[in-house]
Amino acid sequence: MTKYKLTLLVCIVFFNFSICQIEKLDSLKTIFENQKEIDSIRFEAGLDAFMVLFRKDLDSARAFGNKVLKFSEDKENKKWEATSLRFVGNTYAIQGRYREALKYFTRSHELHAQLSDEKAMATTYNNIGTVHYELGNFTEALDNLLKGLKIADKIDDKPNLARLSNNLGNVYIRQKNQEKALEYYYYSLKLKKESGNKYSISHAYNNVGLVYTNLKDFDKALDNLLKSAELAIAVEDKRGQTRAYGNIGQLYNMFGKFQEALEYLNKSIKIKEEIGDKEGLISNYLYRGGGNYFYTNNYQLAKADCEKSLKLAREMNVLIAEQEACECLSRVWEKLGNYNKSLQYFKLSAVAKDSLFNNEKSQEIARQELQYQYEKQQLADSLEFNKQKAARELQFVNDLNKQRNKVNWVIFGTLGLLVIGGVYWRSRQKSIKLRQERNVINKLKQVDKLKDEFLANTSHELRTPLNGIIGLSESLKDGVAGKLPSKAIENLDMIANSGKRLSHLVNDILDFSKLKNKDITLSLRPVDLYTVVDMALKISEVFVKDKPVKLINTVPKDIPLVDADENRLQQVLYNIIGNAIKFTEKGNIEIRAEVNDRFIKTSIIDTGIGIPEEKFETIFKSFEQVDGSTEREYGGTGLGLSVTKQLIELHGGEIKVNSIVGKGSTFSFTVPKSSENRGDYSSFKPTNENQKVQSLVNQDSSESKEEIPQLKAHINILIVDDEPINRRVLENHLTVAGYKVHEVGSGKEALDLLDKGYVFNLVLLDIMMPNMSGYEVCEIIRTRYLSSELPIVLLTAKNRVSDLVTGFNAGANDYLTKPFSKNELLSRIKTHLRLCSIHRATSKFVPYEFLKSVGREAITDVVLGDYTEKEITVLFTDVRDYTRLAESMTPEQNFKFVNAYVGRMGPVIHDNNGFVNQYLGDGIMALFPNHAEDALKACIDMQKVIQQYNERRQGEGYETIQVGMGLHTGQLVMGIIGDPNRNDTAIIADTVNTASRMEGVTKYYGANIILSEASIDTITNKKDFNFRFLGKVMVKGKQNAMRIYECFDGDDSEQIELKKKTFENFEKGLKCFLNKEFPKASAMFDKIIRVNPKDEVAHYFLTKSAEYTFSGVPEDWEVINKMDMK
Repeated sequence: MTKYKLTLLVCIVFFNFSICQIEKLDSLKTIFENQKEIDSIRFEAGLDAFMVLFRKDLDSARAFGNKVLKFSEDKENKKWEATSLRFVGNTYAIQGRYREALKYFTRSHELHAQLSDEKAMATTYNNIGTVHYELGNFTEALDNLLKGLKIADKIDDKPNLARLSNNLGNVYIRQKNQEKALEYYYYSLKLKKESGNKYSISHAYNNVGLVYTNLKDFDKALDNLLKSAELAIAVEDKRGQTRAYGNIGQLYNMFGKFQEALEYLNKSIKIKEEIGDKEGLISNYLYRGGGNYFYTNNYQLAKADCEKSLKLAREMNVLIAEQEACECLSRVWEKLGNYNKSLQYFKLSAVAKDSLFNNEKSQEIARQELQYQYEKQQLADSLEFNKQKAARELQFVNDLNKQRNKVNWVIFGTLGLLVIGGVYWRSRQKSIKLRQERNVINKLKQVDKLKDEFLANTSHELRTPLNGIIGLSESLKDGVAGKLPSKAIENLDMIANSGKRLSHLVNDILDFSKLKNKDITLSLRPVDLYTVVDMALKISEVFVKDKPVKLINTVPKDIPLVDADENRLQQVLYNIIGNAIKFTEKGNIEIRAEVNDRFIKTSIIDTGIGIPEEKFETIFKSFEQVDGSTEREYGGTGLGLSVTKQLIELHGGEIKVNSIVGKGSTFSFTVPKSSENRGDYSSFKPTNENQKVQSLVNQDSSESKEEIPQLKAHINILIVDDEPINRRVLENHLTVAGYKVHEVGSGKEALDLLDKGYVFNLVLLDIMMPNMSGYEVCEIIRTRYLSSELPIVLLTAKNRVSDLVTGFNAGANDYLTKPFSKNELLSRIKTHLRLCSIHRATSKFVPYEFLKSVGREAITDVVLGDYTEKEITVLFTDVRDYTRLAESMTPEQNFKFVNAYVGRMGPVIHDNNGFVNQYLGDGIMALFPNHAEDALKACIDMQKVIQQYNERRQGEGYETIQVGMGLHTGQLVMGIIGDPNRNDTAIIADTVNTASRMEGVTKYYGANIILSEASIDTITNKKDFNFRFLGKVMVKGKQNAMRIYECFDGDDSEQIELKKKTFENFEKGLKCFLNKEFPKASAMFDKIIRVNPKDEVAHYFLTKSAEYTFSGVPEDWEVINKMDMK
């Protein structure tokens, strides 16, 4: 009973409170609208009423706020106006309508600045900065917030200082500057604690917790976030409570505690949905979908959450969230096996990321430009001042010198001449010496260059036979010549390994030369150290052979990324691991890694023979080994560790060794820690938790045997190499993998094959060949085929950067450095064949010819806004009376009919140097970029195909079809239009409309092919075709009449002969018609019809002549006919 009384009491209190609120609002509105009341009291009442509405309904608050703003403007009170603008702006900001909010905040700030109201200016700087932050304009956000902070600090405005420092922390955390963000958040927390406002203190703890989350400090992050949640609950701040819950959920996600994470995320999302916190839902849906469901393999749930996040992000124009949601959906669709969807969302993510980057960078460039101009002006002023000062000093010296006596002039003149002579003599001697030294240096440089070229050429000559030794051995092991006995396989394995060892020695020598000449440039990017170490151990395993040595990877999977050149980092690991294997007879070789301040320290620990302490420094010098016996027993050049040390130092790190003779060695090196988060990069996930990789032995190619040869037998690969051994190696690898191979020994032979019409799916092209180099062959092939049509992989023994750049400039898709492994060769080929198939698939929707026209080679190169303007002939075709024909068929029959029809027309257009821009149901729009003759020939050939098609239809009991074709030539723009989310090809010009009207005219005249005068004027060999002039027409949508012609070469052979026979009479009849001699014209066209009753054009003019004879001549006789319909 007591429980029910208490409930009733609460309801009564709530009801009374609601009544009081309504009464208060009505009272405030009455005061505001009372024109007899004092203006200041009316204004204050208006603001109070606004705040009551603000807490209840933002739209109502905005409407009332605009009334207060109008009142302020009418009273011409700028301070009131500025305040009203800021209040209205807040309603837009809270609803996520940031661009509207920015307009109001900016106007408010301008008025406060005119009034020199510094406290209000600090507030509006904070408003403007926060809006720019939400829009992703971080440079503008930082600029406004720092300005506001400076003013607030100057006037000791602590509430604004707390807000501004908090929002500056928000910007820095977005820019991944965690240290700066933490500094501002702690400052904000200190100020808020002084104020004692639990609501704002809760917010500050939440932000500090976020920074510690990014710093991977789980305990501190959780402690601060729980404090935030506790305070939010205490003050009944649901928004703060749900914010803290969401961030705790994401924290648990990051540390793999997915069950706890899901519990907090579900709580957060439930509250956010209750209070309508759309902005918070954007991130929480991402946390739950992309951070929890995704990593627990609940991909459908992940997709649903990411889609919700993307929808809200687009509604609220939050670019950052849009980018992250698209990235999440790309990963989800990849896991679901829909790679087209995955690629689509990946592109959308890239567009959003580019927009963010461009916004930020363009603003930063503008600011730097202003700074530069300012400093430049200061420098100019300084130079002018110094110039004037120097002029005054010079004048003073000149005046002083004039007072010298002549004797002193003579003395000093003589001394001066002696000094000048001495200086000149010494200078001349020095110049001679410098010239001699320069000549010596130039000669030394030339010798050094010759040495480098010698090394490069020698490496080429060494790599060619090495490639043969390794490749032939591996292909024989794979069974290219049949099954071999185990002893033979063992010997082949030794041959291959010896070749690989020699290859590594050659690479060490070349790298030493490059490092000495500072010719190595690192390609730095975030790299997953765990993945690189695991791969290095797996590849190095082959060198363990039968030794009882285990290779162990204990690098943490979640270790931060490093900024490194991945290839060079692998080389460093190969060198150190290779040495460890070489000098360890039994035991373990273990790799560890740990975070060491701004660096990641990696240690390779072995149980080998060890190194004496006095050799710790010398082993890193060139051509140095521990001692002569080591060299004799284990081999090597003594360059590996020297190269390794220099590569580590190029990364900005260092390498050290600790060792005990007889117990083993530890090589440790450091590389810089990346500022990027692991979450932004896909990580390698091992299958074995103990991370031991010793179980890998003698793996086959990654190509599955089921894939051979059924799926690849249709793939033709051309091998171009002057070295028979190299060709045999490639042929063995490719035929075993199931590919069809064609090989030639020179570039000329390759080009001859292409000229003869041989079709290949990929070309493997050696660079160094006699008479015609691989670069030259590649350039010639690229004049005929795009890189997306025929991939070219260069085979080179030179791996200098300059050689690779030359290859790519020549049009190569990729390169392989000899000697290469079978697996690398097959995986590269497979990748390029897949890319080529993707480009072929896209070309069915966007023709290659269209891409070429806008200056692009592949669909992936297209950019929104690409366009070109040129003269093109446009062809429109349409099946006459198709509507009636379609009504007699089922939808399926309709589809099959249209597909069969356009399927016959497309190849004819392509064979005549045109391409189909669009299939419009039974209609076709085609473009001919080169000559109008091509379009006309295509029309004639298409009509012949239609005649054959009609013969078949008649034989099957179907009705024949007639197709009208219209041509027009003119300027048009071809380009890519749309928005960042949806692009499409477009043809924009009056030329297109005119061509469609030409096709429409065929229905009136009964002609199969009609072309405009603009097209016929560009045809140079008009005598090769049969034309009949049809006069002028005015078609719908055109202001000027056009001269049109019939080409009857597309008619059947009987009609062609009859139209030729009656050609003179047709011209006479048309002449009479144009001269308004309609009876004569009627007689002449009647004469034609007696000879050729199927001449529909003659029938048309006979009908028109009779009509004009009885009804009179039309008013606009220049236009023979006016076509009101298409």
